[in-house]
Amino acid sequence: VDTPGTNAVLLNHERIANSIIPRADLVLFLTSAERPFSESEREFLVKIKNWRKKVILILNKTDILRVESERNAVKDFVRKNGAMLLGGEVRVFNLS
Repeated sequence: VDTPGTNAVLLNHERIANSIIPRADLVLFLTSAERPFSESEREFLVKIKNWRKKVILILNKTDILRVESERNAVKDFVRKNGAMLLGGEVRVFNLS
């Protein structure tokens, strides 16, 4: 199920995500290469951790990072912060 984002203008969107994700087997969590792990995303990942869900992180908009070293740096940032927030190793995939 594709749920609304965590920083939605409409509060009902976040309520929908809060009601669906606890029932999910796996969460594919998208974050943007422009601004990876906003504060609202960090807070939502803590909820996901508390719900004990398996998580795969998807780094979206990686095509805006023209240099491979930039893509690798952002991906490493997401991997390290994801592991810290979720309490273990995480998988991160690029998506443009």
